[in-house]
Amino acid sequence: MRALLLIALVGLMTTLSGAQTETKPAAQPPAETKSAPKPRETTLSFPQEGERWWWAEDSKGEPLNAPQKTSDASVNIKLPEGAETLWVYDAKSGNLARLKASELKEKTELKSDSWTHVARVQVNIKSQDKPVASAIVSLTDAQGETQTQVLEPSAEGILVFERVSLGKVEVTARYGDDQKASQETTLKAER
Repeated sequence: MRALLLIALVGLMTTLSGAQTETKPAAQPPAETKSAPKPRETTLSFPQEGERWWWAEDSKGEPLNAPQKTSDASVNIKLPEGAETLWVYDAKSGNLARLKASELKEKTELKSDSWTHVARVQVNIKSQDKPVASAIVSLTDAQGETQTQVLEPSAEGILVFERVSLGKVEVTARYGDDQKASQETTLKAER
């Protein structure tokens, strides 16, 4: 059956290509061609050497490249085309720097105040010192951004939230018949 479908498809394509014998308009001189935007380059500079990773994302938050590792005090990078955000992860602290590609300079120094997010925040949901089996858990960070996850039994009361802004956070767990519990804490750059 697939062979017949393939033969019919090839026959149809051959028929259509023969039927479309349009006269092409006379060639026109090429219009000024726009040069493709060049990838933006910057040198990231750190106070000291250490393991760090960087990657770029587009305007929708989709990654444009795999994370690249550096251990040097400075690294020259080329952002992929379409990059809106550059993320830099510091392996020692677990913090992230979020940089807008449009604001990068030829040399970009990452100082202590550049690290604005925690890469991963683990939240342990317990009741009477035992892991909660199920809940809907929301984390709202200092920027007002809320992430919500479902806690199911195999997680054993543990959820991990990613890219959480430093500062005050509120965790709210909704469970059972309209019951909820909330707790506030502060995420500091040094933990």
